[in-house]
Amino acid sequence: MGQRHQAFIIARVVPSGSPPKGAYYRCVGALHHQWCYGRLPLKAATRFMTLIKQEDNALIIREELRAMDGLYRLYGPIPDVPCPFTYFLFESAWSTDLSKEEDSYNSNVMTLKAGEGSKQGVNNDGITIIDVTDPANPSYHIVMLQCFI
Repeated sequence: MGQRHQAFIIARVVPSGSPPKGAYYRCVGALHHQWCYGRLPLKAATRFMTLIKQEDNALIIREELRAMDGLYRLYGPIPDVPCPFTYFLFESAWSTDLSKEEDSYNSNVMTLKAGEGSKQGVNNDGITIIDVTDPANPSYHIVMLQCFI
């Protein structure tokens, strides 16, 4: 039950054994939200991008991504949450909205494995993908699904 939506953080990282300029996109965080529909994915993505653009947060995110360079193969296993601080901001933005006191929002989300594909979760609403390679200039894409069960 619910309006299930998954969200993924991606970034360009250098896999082990690659030349120095051989960065490829890799998922560095993923979550499942049981009741995320309508404008909620856009609002959550906007909250997350606002958080990662903060100078102190961006510095830590860049360091987490830099620390991943050369550690993991392009298609091999990866820790479930390889960038814990980035994921903390991600989960906070997707589970809480305090922008309006009378309309505050709090919901549970479930951590997905960063190595899990976007087609492996139960989903009947859509997915959001956010590129944090450059935290000062993130990009995102929201794919809404039309599913009739």
